[in-house]
Amino acid sequence: MIRAVLFDLDGTLLDTGPLILASFRHALGSGLDVERDILPHFGEPLRDTLRRLQPDRVEELVSTYRAFNLEHHDEMVRAFPGAGAALAALRSAGIARAVVTSKMHATAERGLRVCGLDHLVEAVVGLDDVAVVKPDPAPLLRALDELGCTPAEAAMVGDTPADMGAAVAAGCWAIAVGWSTFSGERLREAGALHVLGSFAELPRLVC
Repeated sequence: MIRAVLFDLDGTLLDTGPLILASFRHALGSGLDVERDILPHFGEPLRDTLRRLQPDRVEELVSTYRAFNLEHHDEMVRAFPGAGAALAALRSAGIARAVVTSKMHATAERGLRVCGLDHLVEAVVGLDDVAVVKPDPAPLLRALDELGCTPAEAAMVGDTPADMGAAVAAGCWAIAVGWSTFSGERLREAGALHVLGSFAELPRLVC
């Protein structure tokens, strides 16, 4: 029986893709190749992506990226269709809900608040809350500890191979979203047991 559902944030609950890409373009300029340099690495911490691209300018680029991102955040971030309804349905069914993300905790909470989802989530585990990130299972285990649930009682919903890998490593049920930049095949290879066509499927799947 599923007692808790963990969610990735960017690309899963929130449509932040346009903001993320605009922030990378602002920081890195015209030499950026989105298809090659950014999309294959969606879901990893910002510093890891920038370190791969320009290792000598990481801190400068992080500062530039974050300043632009925060300035434009509230006007560009939207919840994916059905996200709020799915979270509310899980709450009504008595299933605990948490966000596990590789972005900073405060920024994650801001996104949830702007999109009106903050009251539907019981815990947030961000980049600055843990020593390691997905696909390591530690962030998921931290969230489950806060919710008082075991991995065997939980599902992880995400949009990247790292999300699926973390779920498998933690011992949770891995569920992918069909609106990912990664193919359903790639997500299944990473461990997804199901790929959602819409958020409407989630309550029926786990409740």
